[in-house]
Amino acid sequence: MRLSILLFLAFQISAADLPTAAREALERGDYAKAEQLFRQQVAKTPASAEALSNLGAVLAREEKYDEAITTYNRALRADPKLTGVYFNVGVAYFKAGRYQAAVTPFETFLKAQPNEPRARQLLAISLIESAQYRRGIALLEQLSKEKPNDASILLALAGAHIREGDEERGKQLLQQLDSLSIPPSSVHLLSGMLYYRGEKYEDSEKELLEALRLDPKSAPALAALGRLRLRVYDDLAAMEFLEKALAIQPRDAESTYQFGVLLARNGQAARGRQYLMRAMQLRANYPDPI
Repeated sequence: MRLSILLFLAFQISAADLPTAAREALERGDYAKAEQLFRQQVAKTPASAEALSNLGAVLAREEKYDEAITTYNRALRADPKLTGVYFNVGVAYFKAGRYQAAVTPFETFLKAQPNEPRARQLLAISLIESAQYRRGIALLEQLSKEKPNDASILLALAGAHIREGDEERGKQLLQQLDSLSIPPSSVHLLSGMLYYRGEKYEDSEKELLEALRLDPKSAPALAALGRLRLRVYDDLAAMEFLEKALAIQPRDAESTYQFGVLLARNGQAARGRQYLMRAMQLRANYPDPI
């Protein structure tokens, strides 16, 4: 389960340290101009961790995540004591869908600021998306005790328990979510996942299709529908759902693996092998594609 959380610049170097023109460009949302000015700053002071961090921040705002990650890592090599940059690089990995890579920078940041709730939540979700369910769930359970009415934490926790196989805990959390303001598509998605776990496949499909109607770009709903179709050997429909899911969320290891299986058993063995190999790259020690 993925949550759309925009947290960039939360621990960025103070705006007072930025060149005035770059700061003004950033404040008015002119990211192209801000990037140009920050690049000039880096060109003048290439060993400056602050200049590199500022450039990384604006690249992240522009959703140039790979370049932002590279730039942030250069900043950390220049000055490993810039604690906030570990948070920023973790967020960039997270937004790029590179959840396993996000774990270490979030953990490093939390050594310095162990009670920071946003970093703890993003670390928990990164762990869950890397199939490290127990650690991720433990973190989210602790956060839910501290913030019992935080919808984003409860939503992530419900999804994690359902994926891990604890349907009863998932149901409890869904009931708790009824009183909170959350997107209806998320409720239908989690209900569909619960029905799937309970082998109520027709009910599951109805809920997932409603989630998709409400949010046509829901990669989790598309992937879940693909798995439903895969289960009944409706390969063509399963491939269509999974391919759409991967177009939105290309770093989903499970969907990549399942799409590879479908390709291989439908006469596209070479292409299927490519997807199975990619699934192993996306998730270390992933046994199914191996």
